Amino acid sequence: MDRYPCGDRDLFRQPESYEYAKCDGADYLTVWRRSRDAALEKLRARATAGPAAAEAEAAPVSPPAIPLSDILSEVMTAPGDGRARLDVLVAKFEIFRRLFGYYEPDLRRAPYSEVAGLEDYVLFGEVLAAYAERTASPMYVSTLLKLVDALCSVIGDQFSAAAAARLSHVIERERALVRYWQERVGVAP
Repeated sequence: MDRYPCGDRDLFRQPESYEYAKCDGADYLTVWRRSRDAALEKLRARATAGPAAAEAEAAPVSPPAIPLSDILSEVMTAPGDGRARLDVLVAKFEIFRRLFGYYEPDLRRAPYSEVAGLEDYVLFGEVLAAYAERTASPMYVSTLLKLVDALCSVIGDQFSAAAAARLSHVIERERALVRYWQERVGVAP
């Protein structure tokens, strides 16, 4: 394998099913690391570049809709109760490969809510990494890998410098989690 199989298209527009994923070859992790190295190079360049194209303003959503960023921030600060809410968002992302910008209090998509923006997805990555580190749960690592695949598939000027820097940090955390799991299951790095 000489090319990472999940990096050749916009995974937000054309999601990867990950069914029968080609990840069993001896060189899979090497190709994955090279793919992430290339992403980090682009992100670091973006993080030091000028301003990005502004994200489109989201359509107004009627109350009591809650912004995804508020839900994720709450999940980070309320670990016990937050985990149940995070698990709902993980399930939504795993099933639909997308999240939305606004949710009802019961975490149903708010009517007329647009798909989440890149900043929200980066924050979701930060939350997943934190929970994966805190709980050693492979579920969060699995979702984090898929999310970072999707984010890496759209790296470009649409990322703000701050979001690019934050995503770079998420990728570094993702790598550390992969190393942890490699050691835990006895696969040589």
